[in-house]
Amino acid sequence: MNISSSTLFHFMRKPEYLINILVNDFCPRFYPEDFSYLFPSILSAFSKIAIPMICFCDIPLSLIHEHMEEYGNYGIGMKKEWAIRNGINPVIYAIEKTNLTKQVDSILLKHNVNMREERFPSSQDYLELLEIINYIKPYKAISIKNKKERIFYNEREWRYITPIHLFFDGGDYRLTIEELMNSVRCEKANDYLKQDPFKLKFTPSDIKYIIVKQEDEIYDLLQRIDSCKSDFSYKDVSILKTRIITASEIKNDT
Repeated sequence: MNISSSTLFHFMRKPEYLINILVNDFCPRFYPEDFSYLFPSILSAFSKIAIPMICFCDIPLSLIHEHMEEYGNYGIGMKKEWAIRNGINPVIYAIEKTNLTKQVDSILLKHNVNMREERFPSSQDYLELLEIINYIKPYKAISIKNKKERIFYNEREWRYITPIHLFFDGGDYRLTIEELMNSVRCEKANDYLKQDPFKLKFTPSDIKYIIVKQEDEIYDLLQRIDSCKSDFSYKDVSILKTRIITASEIKNDT
């Protein structure tokens, strides 16, 4: 059995989130990351922050049920070719105090000499280094979300992180954890990312699976698909309907 899939999955806890993606494409949202665990020399302004991104997992359907327990029973599976075309990249899983993390931390330390604790780094080199670090994740660490130890490596994560140049005309490049916890502040930042330049667009042919929690939700989803994406043809919408499966089916078959 292949341990990689030809599909990247994005899961969520509520059906309205799934419908929103089908109607409005993928929009990045801010999610927390703690980089101090791997890189103790990173400036505190950038150590625990929220990053605008969209996350996917590269796990075959036959092994996906545990991931669904953590992230939700509603999902969309996109062809991997679509992901690669759109600059979605697998993350690098690293272990603290190994050669990789020590080397990156050493580079951070050299740049810190001329840096200030500021919201947006003035050094282009430091900024580019932060962009690379955004794709590095601990092999295992305490989850910010539930404060429990988690082996992140098992998630086989791929990420789309909003390119920084899209923020040059405004918007938040990063949020502090305090700002993320402020519902009004966070909602405003996430709403800004709903603009067209930030979206990951797709066509029905890019979708391999649409997952709902249980069978009695399929009819409502079919009705919503009929009305979504006015630029989709009748044939496209008909094809989408054939891609629907249920979380209960997946769990029972694996």
